[in-house]
Amino acid sequence: MNMAVIKCVCAAVLLALCFLPKAAGAQDSVPASRSRLSVLAVCARPELSGREKHLISELELALDGFDIITVDPGLPNFRELSEPEQVKVIRASTRNAADTSPVIWLECDIWEKTVVRMGSTQDGTFTIRTLEGGSVEEVVLALREIVSDSFQISPAEETAQEPEPQTETEEEPIETEPPGLRVSILTAIEFGGGLVGHVGSSFLWGGGIAVDLRIPQGFFGRLAFLAKMGPRAEDRELLMVGYRIEPRVEVGYLWTMGFFEVGPMVTLAPMWNSVDFAITEGYHQYYDWWSLRFAGGFDSRFKLTDRLSIVLDLTLGFMPSKRFYRRLSKSTLRKTPTMDLAAALGLIVEI
Repeated sequence: MNMAVIKCVCAAVLLALCFLPKAAGAQDSVPASRSRLSVLAVCARPELSGREKHLISELELALDGFDIITVDPGLPNFRELSEPEQVKVIRASTRNAADTSPVIWLECDIWEKTVVRMGSTQDGTFTIRTLEGGSVEEVVLALREIVSDSFQISPAEETAQEPEPQTETEEEPIETEPPGLRVSILTAIEFGGGLVGHVGSSFLWGGGIAVDLRIPQGFFGRLAFLAKMGPRAEDRELLMVGYRIEPRVEVGYLWTMGFFEVGPMVTLAPMWNSVDFAITEGYHQYYDWWSLRFAGGFDSRFKLTDRLSIVLDLTLGFMPSKRFYRRLSKSTLRKTPTMDLAAALGLIVEI
């Protein structure tokens, strides 16, 4: 009888040992899940602004093992809300994922430095902190140190956690594809004058409006219409007044360096010109004619916001010369330049 009991106990021990390796192997085969970081799209909601896309791309490079999720907060005035109201919006838009993972968003209107807000739950309390630096890359390095130390989940913890249930109402991440053709309106004033070949006054000034087209590769094209006054000169016997109407086609390329863009451009402009020579005793000589100006130069832009920039263009132009004579004495009244310099200053707004 005792021998039978002993045999039963041994059989039970052997059976338990057979199941131990299988359980260990099953435990080793559980795949490790990834940690999450939510980025709120607040600058150009519901789309992503250029700075937000830059921030996300740097986060993807720096945070290996994290899923970078873009989230629409659902409110256009999120940054104007109080901190408790922001917390409510964050928890609603992230389906409470903010309780276990950090949420960040960019301060959009600060350009001299990069400022990022980060909301996270520490010791059961959701707090918002501010991170700032001289560049996006510098802020991302600080974020990596914080989230890697505080929110990276170890494989042992992952196996004990239940997977987050997926619901049909969860918002889809915003697409981060690069934008296509961008259309902007430019209003500018322009000043210019002759450099070579002119006789008499050649200074002109005026302004105009243009439609600016940008493609992601950096090229741009522009259709402009300008009206100018000049040249104008007055002495004891002569008053000269001129006007110019100038439709213009411009193409160029821009390199982007932070908030600054610069690049070469070429211009082709047919011009309608007029000039009125008022000579003593009420005698006038009036002329109007068409001409063509070809120019090359540089276009530069300084971003004030994602959609508003200051534009400064400087072009060196070439055109055929035209001479005007006094009808009686055949002396030269004026000669137009063969080369001139023009500078335009304006504001460009993306629509």
